Amino acid sequence: MLPRATASERWLEPLREKIREVDHSLMRLLAERRDLVVNIMAVKRRHGLRLIDPAQERRVRARALDWSNELGLSAPTTRRLFRLVVAECKSQALSRGKRSPKTRRRDS
Repeated sequence: MLPRATASERWLEPLREKIREVDHSLMRLLAERRDLVVNIMAVKRRHGLRLIDPAQERRVRARALDWSNELGLSAPTTRRLFRLVVAECKSQALSRGKRSPKTRRRDS
């Protein structure tokens, strides 16, 4: 019985490695998205624009739902995921904007 489990593990390991790579890519993309939101909020601050744009957030979620439909992903899961992603990026961007430049952490 043990050799069969070992053989199965050999077949599964490349797939698990691919999942690790995809997960790492997701984390890098989330960090990149957060950084873009930080930059957008900095531009908005410089130009005296409202930092929060509910209409834009709705457009982002609608676009995500369109993509999820094209890719055969769950609409409810996509809604929850993008609500969380948008909220987290917004929260981090707002908190970074409140720090003075001397206390701002370098993320690269």
